[in-house]
Amino acid sequence: MCARCSGITESLICRTCGADDDFRSLGRCRRCSLRTRLHQLFDDGTSRVNPTLVPLVDALAAMEVPRGGLSWLSREDTSERIRALATGEIPLSHDGLDTLVMSNGREHLRELLITHGILPERDRYFAAYERWAKGRVASVTESADRRLIAAYLRWHHGPRMARFAEAGELTESRYSVVRHQTNIAVRLLAWLRQRECDLATCTQSDVDAWFSSGPSTRLHSRSFLSWAVRTHRRPTLRLPPDRHAAPRPMPEGERLDLLSRFLSDEGIDLVERLAGCLVLLYALPVSRINRLGRGDFEWVDEELTLRISDDRVPVPAPLAALIGRLTEQRGNVTGAGHPDSDWLFPGGRAGQPVEPDQLALRLNRHGVTRAARTAALDALLATVPAPVLAKLLDRKPWRMAERTKLLGTDWRHYVALRVQS
Repeated sequence: MCARCSGITESLICRTCGADDDFRSLGRCRRCSLRTRLHQLFDDGTSRVNPTLVPLVDALAAMEVPRGGLSWLSREDTSERIRALATGEIPLSHDGLDTLVMSNGREHLRELLITHGILPERDRYFAAYERWAKGRVASVTESADRRLIAAYLRWHHGPRMARFAEAGELTESRYSVVRHQTNIAVRLLAWLRQRECDLATCTQSDVDAWFSSGPSTRLHSRSFLSWAVRTHRRPTLRLPPDRHAAPRPMPEGERLDLLSRFLSDEGIDLVERLAGCLVLLYALPVSRINRLGRGDFEWVDEELTLRISDDRVPVPAPLAALIGRLTEQRGNVTGAGHPDSDWLFPGGRAGQPVEPDQLALRLNRHGVTRAARTAALDALLATVPAPVLAKLLDRKPWRMAERTKLLGTDWRHYVALRVQS
């Protein structure tokens, strides 16, 4: 029913742009209301938008759904952060943002600024690790222990965390493991002092007592003790073995049934269907699946292929159909956080894919667990030589060799066959 037939006498045309739909108030549409609000908040104090922040303002103004931008800007804490940056009350830098109270809202604003080239790239978990490490070292009261923990973090965990961050593979879980291992190491050093010894002078009996008399979480101190021995900070020790048993795969029939369900069940979310298939077919970890981009898939001779490492592997037609659908129906791309995003699985964080831990939880609910991935890996090892698969999946060759030996797959003549060919 039109406005005239409805008896509406007011003009339903935006006075600014002439649009006749999506009104926020009489006389102004939501998009023009959003632009007005942006110019108010991002004003640098001279009645104009802070020039440095123009790329973000333009992206927010162009949001596909302006209602979302208006909702975000209506929050008092969001408005206060933006005004402080726009007026120069706090420096427009990572250090400046760090002076604000830690919150998801602060980090969301930071990621928007990074995404639009206003701030340089910075991994949120690595930055959190650096802040935490500084505070953790300072909290150790004994000076000798403090030096040990500082060295452990700087030379053992620090480089590994930096490598993960550079590759975009640093997750909350990995950050949590580092904190746990370090906290257990601090407790070990305090426990040794109660026994009137330290890391350098404790005996094998002391170490055995540490592991046998406390909770199983003390096994996490293996990392610290191994590092201490390896770096000659103490003599060799016998440490309890890692209790992680060899992974048990789900039965092959269950894996195939689960794969069939993911390919055909329209009741399952499309993101979960595609990610589940990639685990069940290629044994890929979620920490790699979440970072796949549309550019990782390419048509070669009328067949869709997936780039894994430096190679391309064929994608079955039913899975190719799912990929095509998801490419057209990706979520989280209507706001300012993912302009021209290539991520196949865009996340809620600006410029970033879905968090791997979140994706893993979603898949676990459908039965795609470590057992399912192990079953997929075993199926691949039955047809692909361990050295080739290790290179393709970027896995440690010795782990692939151990798994092959456990499965009884004989690829001992593979190298000789390659030489003959």
